[in-house]
Amino acid sequence: MPRNVEIKARVPDLVSVTAKAKALSGDDGIYMEQVDTFFNAQNGRLKLRCIKKVLANAMGIKGEVIKTRHLIMHEQTRIHIDDVQGLGHFMELEVQLREEQTVEDGEKIAEGIMQELGIVKADLIDGAYMDLLLENRPDTTGIKE
Repeated sequence: MPRNVEIKARVPDLVSVTAKAKALSGDDGIYMEQVDTFFNAQNGRLKLRCIKKVLANAMGIKGEVIKTRHLIMHEQTRIHIDDVQGLGHFMELEVQLREEQTVEDGEKIAEGIMQELGIVKADLIDGAYMDLLLENRPDTTGIKE
């Protein structure tokens, strides 16, 4: 089963981080428009990248995360640079661990990339974008219910 080490951070300067990620990887990456729909679930999160009316009617929609994602691959790490409607700019690193690698190995890789991108530990955040949007209520910018 694949394992990942993931980190997420606020990004004050999207252009600068994107340029550094492109230089680091030697690749321009790809852009994706994404809408993640979160459904009301008793435990954890239930998220789909495409809207299914059957689930919406059966469970009720908690909210949606609307984002533009720039994906840049660097070796075994997916660098996501996101512009999230209602929240701002973020960066996620997803280090895809090889079978022989430990979580600590992945954390070291992520820390090295963070340093290359100019991300400091104070910028790191926990949780999903949906959690951050829900924390910002009653201003539900970016949430459709």
